[in-house]
Amino acid sequence: LNNIRKKAETDLSADQIQNISFLEPENFHLLLESLNNPKTSDPASAPARLKGYKVRAEFKQMPESEKRSTGKVILDILSNAIKRKGGKDR
Repeated sequence: LNNIRKKAETDLSADQIQNISFLEPENFHLLLESLNNPKTSDPASAPARLKGYKVRAEFKQMPESEKRSTGKVILDILSNAIKRKGGKDR
């Protein structure tokens, strides 16, 4: 992973590097959670337009136990996918 990061830093601009996340499969669920949590959870904000419809989304904070179980499920799925992929290439 470090070699990939170093190669990317030499080949890509600083702006492009800011848009890239280098992470291990065990930490992938953390990236998904960060993408799922809105930066601002202001319910009084104006609804967004999505394909012509006004959409207002409010997100509730997930309990810690549910976060851990979701992370474990994602980790299991990724590890099974890696095992299957590794078995086909050999």
